[in-house]
Amino acid sequence: MASHEHIQIQNTFSSGGKIHHVHRAAAEHSVVIRTLLRDFDAADLAHKPIPISVDVSDGGLALVIAWLEHWKDVPKASDEIVTGDDSIPVLPLFSPWDRDFFGSLNSGMLREVLVATNYFEIKPMHDLACQTVVNMIRGKNSEEMRAILNIESDLTPKQERAVRRRPMWVFSLDHLWARKD
Repeated sequence: MASHEHIQIQNTFSSGGKIHHVHRAAAEHSVVIRTLLRDFDAADLAHKPIPISVDVSDGGLALVIAWLEHWKDVPKASDEIVTGDDSIPVLPLFSPWDRDFFGSLNSGMLREVLVATNYFEIKPMHDLACQTVVNMIRGKNSEEMRAILNIESDLTPKQERAVRRRPMWVFSLDHLWARKD
């Protein structure tokens, strides 16, 4: 393979970031990488990694690159795909591969994927990661959501009880809005 088919990316957020080798076609799914590729001299790309600075681990970045590599031959998605005359944006659908990929991520890695895809502007992957979070927390109460997303409550038990009591007045006024036919 010719060297111009691959690029190198290095996360400089923390020292010692691993250099990742990526097919150029895969990396171009990222709006940010496409922009950086225009700014870099082709000769430089052959010898130097593109420096990026995003708060994710090398493992999180490797997951994003694995997804990009899998879909490298798919045409790059526009920000919004519209159908017909109604101009309704179409959300990306989970392929069986995507379902397995996102289903294998724990909440920590999913967070890193969300941070990286937002930073790199990889909209289809970001949308799928967001949908994964929605699917994980759908139908859960606040305690279950905090456990799934690894979020600690910053309220004391007393404050939490007060918050739970506060909205009860809304339900007691339902009769004011009830339709009387």
